[in-house]
Amino acid sequence: LSPLPLNRSRLNAARCIRIVCVTNLNYLEKLEGVKEILSSLARGQLNDLEFQIDILGGGDNYDHLIQFVANLNVSFEIRCHGYKQNVESYLTAADIFVYQSGLDAWPNVILEAMRHGLPIITEQGSCFIEMLSEKQIELLVVDKKEDFVSGPLLKLVSDDQLYFEMCRESQRQLNFLIDSQLS
Repeated sequence: LSPLPLNRSRLNAARCIRIVCVTNLNYLEKLEGVKEILSSLARGQLNDLEFQIDILGGGDNYDHLIQFVANLNVSFEIRCHGYKQNVESYLTAADIFVYQSGLDAWPNVILEAMRHGLPIITEQGSCFIEMLSEKQIELLVVDKKEDFVSGPLLKLVSDDQLYFEMCRESQRQLNFLIDSQLS
Protein backbone atom coordinates (compact mmCIF):
# COMPACT_ATOMS: atom_id res chain seq x y z
CA LEU A 1 0.00 0.00 0.00
CA SER A 2 1.89 3.04 -1.22
CA PRO A 3 0.65 6.60 -1.78
CA LEU A 4 -0.75 7.45 -5.18
CA PRO A 5 0.42 10.50 -7.13
CA LEU A 6 -1.39 13.64 -6.02
CA ASN A 7 -3.28 15.07 -8.96
CA ARG A 8 -5.92 17.14 -7.25
CA SER A 9 -7.38 20.14 -9.03
CA ARG A 10 -7.50 23.45 -7.20
CA LEU A 11 -10.02 23.24 -4.36
CA ASN A 12 -12.25 26.30 -4.20
CA ALA A 13 -15.86 27.32 -3.84
CA ALA A 14 -16.23 27.75 -7.62
CA ARG A 15 -16.80 24.02 -8.07
CA CYS A 16 -18.62 21.33 -6.18
CA ILE A 17 -16.51 19.91 -3.36
CA ARG A 18 -16.83 16.15 -3.02
CA ILE A 19 -16.79 14.63 0.45
CA VAL A 20 -16.74 10.87 0.91
CA CYS A 21 -17.47 8.60 3.86
CA VAL A 22 -16.95 4.84 3.72
CA THR A 23 -18.41 2.74 6.52
CA ASN A 24 -20.12 -0.52 7.50
CA LEU A 25 -23.74 0.02 8.43
CA ASN A 26 -24.09 -3.38 10.07
CA TYR A 27 -23.14 -1.57 13.27
CA LEU A 28 -25.46 0.92 14.97
CA GLU A 29 -22.43 2.91 16.21
CA LYS A 30 -21.34 3.51 12.62
CA LEU A 31 -24.83 4.59 11.58
CA GLU A 32 -24.76 7.07 14.47
CA GLY A 33 -21.38 8.31 13.25
CA VAL A 34 -22.75 8.99 9.75
CA LYS A 35 -25.77 10.74 11.26
CA GLU A 36 -23.40 12.93 13.31
CA ILE A 37 -21.46 13.81 10.15
CA LEU A 38 -24.62 14.78 8.26
CA SER A 39 -26.02 16.70 11.22
CA SER A 40 -22.76 18.64 11.58
CA LEU A 41 -22.85 19.54 7.89
CA ALA A 42 -26.53 20.52 8.14
CA ARG A 43 -25.86 22.82 11.14
CA GLY A 44 -22.71 24.37 9.69
CA GLN A 45 -22.55 27.82 8.16
CA LEU A 46 -21.91 26.37 4.72
CA ASN A 47 -24.64 28.05 2.68
CA ASP A 48 -22.24 29.62 0.16
CA LEU A 49 -20.38 26.37 -0.35
CA GLU A 50 -21.38 23.93 -3.07
CA PHE A 51 -20.63 20.39 -1.98
CA GLN A 52 -21.95 16.85 -2.00
CA ILE A 53 -21.30 13.89 0.23
CA ASP A 54 -21.09 10.31 -0.98
CA ILE A 55 -21.78 7.69 1.69
CA LEU A 56 -20.63 4.19 0.88
CA GLY A 57 -21.66 1.34 3.11
CA GLY A 58 -24.39 -1.20 3.34
CA GLY A 59 -25.66 -3.37 6.12
CA ASP A 60 -28.51 -3.90 8.53
CA ASN A 61 -28.89 -0.15 9.22
CA TYR A 62 -28.83 1.06 5.61
CA ASP A 63 -32.60 1.63 5.52
CA HIS A 64 -32.33 3.69 8.73
CA LEU A 65 -29.74 5.89 7.00
CA ILE A 66 -32.00 6.36 3.95
CA GLN A 67 -34.87 7.37 6.24
CA PHE A 68 -32.63 9.80 8.17
CA VAL A 69 -31.42 11.40 4.92
CA ALA A 70 -35.00 11.71 3.61
CA ASN A 71 -35.93 13.70 6.72
CA LEU A 72 -32.99 16.12 6.50
CA ASN A 73 -33.65 19.52 5.00
CA VAL A 74 -30.29 20.46 3.50
CA SER A 75 -28.99 22.48 0.56
CA PHE A 76 -26.27 19.98 -0.34
CA GLU A 77 -26.53 16.66 -2.13
CA ILE A 78 -26.32 13.43 -0.14
CA ARG A 79 -25.75 10.27 -2.15
CA CYS A 80 -26.10 6.93 -0.39
CA HIS A 81 -24.54 4.17 -2.47
CA GLY A 82 -24.88 1.15 -0.21
CA TYR A 83 -22.19 -1.51 -0.11
CA LYS A 84 -19.43 -1.21 -2.71
CA GLN A 85 -16.83 -3.90 -3.23
CA ASN A 86 -14.39 -1.38 -4.69
CA VAL A 87 -14.32 2.20 -3.39
CA GLU A 88 -11.31 3.28 -5.45
CA SER A 89 -13.23 5.46 -7.92
CA TYR A 90 -15.04 7.27 -5.11
CA LEU A 91 -11.82 8.01 -3.24
CA THR A 92 -10.13 9.15 -6.45
CA ALA A 93 -12.97 11.56 -7.21
CA ALA A 94 -13.25 12.90 -3.65
CA ASP A 95 -11.67 16.04 -2.23
CA ILE A 96 -12.09 15.28 1.47
CA PHE A 97 -12.64 12.15 3.57
CA VAL A 98 -14.81 12.30 6.67
CA TYR A 99 -15.26 9.49 9.17
CA GLN A 100 -16.76 9.06 12.61
CA SER A 101 -16.88 5.85 14.58
CA GLY A 102 -16.24 4.96 18.18
CA LEU A 103 -16.00 1.32 17.16
CA ASP A 104 -12.82 1.16 15.06
CA ALA A 105 -9.27 0.87 16.28
CA TRP A 106 -7.40 0.76 12.94
CA PRO A 107 -9.86 1.09 10.02
CA ASN A 108 -8.55 0.27 6.55
CA VAL A 109 -10.65 3.07 5.06
CA ILE A 110 -8.42 5.62 6.84
CA LEU A 111 -5.34 4.03 5.25
CA GLU A 112 -7.06 4.05 1.85
CA ALA A 113 -7.99 7.74 2.24
CA MET A 114 -4.37 8.53 3.18
CA ARG A 115 -3.17 6.60 0.13
CA HIS A 116 -5.32 8.85 -2.05
CA GLY A 117 -3.98 11.96 -0.32
CA LEU A 118 -7.33 12.97 1.14
CA PRO A 119 -7.50 15.28 4.12
CA ILE A 120 -9.26 13.36 6.91
CA ILE A 121 -11.84 15.08 9.07
CA THR A 122 -13.00 13.36 12.24
CA GLU A 123 -13.99 14.01 15.82
CA GLN A 124 -11.60 13.99 18.78
CA GLY A 125 -13.25 10.95 20.40
CA SER A 126 -12.52 8.64 17.47
CA CYS A 127 -10.73 5.45 18.50
CA PHE A 128 -8.33 5.59 15.54
CA ILE A 129 -6.97 9.07 16.30
CA GLU A 130 -3.47 7.65 16.86
CA MET A 131 -3.32 6.89 13.12
CA LEU A 132 -3.21 10.62 12.36
CA SER A 133 -0.22 12.93 12.62
CA GLU A 134 -0.04 15.73 15.17
CA LYS A 135 -0.48 18.24 12.34
CA GLN A 136 -3.64 16.48 11.09
CA ILE A 137 -5.06 16.34 14.61
CA GLU A 138 -4.28 19.99 15.27
CA LEU A 139 -5.94 21.24 12.09
CA LEU A 140 -8.70 18.77 11.19
CA VAL A 141 -9.85 17.11 14.42
CA VAL A 142 -12.34 19.01 16.57
CA ASP A 143 -13.64 18.08 19.98
CA LYS A 144 -16.98 19.90 19.68
CA LYS A 145 -19.68 17.82 17.99
CA GLU A 146 -21.52 20.85 16.60
CA ASP A 147 -18.86 21.72 14.08
CA PHE A 148 -16.59 18.71 13.92
CA VAL A 149 -17.07 18.57 10.13
CA SER A 150 -18.08 22.09 9.10
CA GLY A 151 -15.28 23.88 11.01
CA PRO A 152 -12.38 21.94 9.43
CA LEU A 153 -14.18 21.87 6.07
CA LEU A 154 -14.34 25.68 6.02
CA LYS A 155 -10.62 25.86 6.92
CA LEU A 156 -9.72 23.58 4.02
CA VAL A 157 -11.84 25.26 1.34
CA SER A 158 -10.81 28.79 2.30
CA ASP A 159 -7.07 28.06 2.10
CA ASP A 160 -5.71 26.17 -0.91
CA GLN A 161 -2.24 26.01 0.62
CA LEU A 162 -3.62 24.37 3.77
CA TYR A 163 -5.72 21.99 1.68
CA PHE A 164 -2.74 20.76 -0.33
CA GLU A 165 -0.57 20.57 2.78
CA MET A 166 -3.17 18.28 4.39
CA CYS A 167 -3.26 16.16 1.20
CA ARG A 168 0.51 15.73 1.39
CA GLU A 169 0.35 15.18 5.16
CA SER A 170 -2.06 12.26 4.68
CA GLN A 171 0.43 10.60 2.37
CA ARG A 172 3.39 11.36 4.65
CA GLN A 173 1.50 9.85 7.57
CA LEU A 174 0.71 6.72 5.55
CA ASN A 175 4.42 6.32 4.80
CA PHE A 176 5.20 6.80 8.48
CA LEU A 177 2.65 4.18 9.52
CA ILE A 178 3.98 1.68 6.98
CA ASP A 179 7.59 2.30 7.98
CA SER A 180 6.81 1.99 11.69
CA GLN A 181 5.00 -1.33 11.13
CA LEU A 182 7.88 -2.71 9.07
CA SER A 183 10.63 -1.80 11.52
